[in-house]
Amino acid sequence: MADPTWNGKVIASPKDHDDLEARAARHQFHGGLERSAADARAYAEYKSEQHAQAAAHHLKLSQNAVSAGDRESGEKHRSLFDMHVQALGHRKSAQPPAEVRQHMTYNQAHERYTGFKQHGADRLLGS
Repeated sequence: MADPTWNGKVIASPKDHDDLEARAARHQFHGGLERSAADARAYAEYKSEQHAQAAAHHLKLSQNAVSAGDRESGEKHRSLFDMHVQALGHRKSAQPPAEVRQHMTYNQAHERYTGFKQHGADRLLGS
């Protein structure tokens, strides 16, 4: 199955299409941008948010996997965390950047670990 897209660009989920349209319209009609520039800005914002959410997801599941004794999955999650953090323009570090921390929740920290889970934004890593 092909990855979902918006205006030819890969997106994390087909559900995100309307959000991207609304963002682009705001930039075009309220921000005074040409449509192509509005689309580019909307997609850049979207990608940043998705990378931050995915990094938070992978960091927490990395910790949960290691706690559950699943070192291999923990390493996969940590690797994906690092890739998303780098996509945000940060270097690898022990502390997640602020935009990642804001997506980490108490409930996420106490989720029962059930194995490796990808995040929809993982497909954005190659785009």
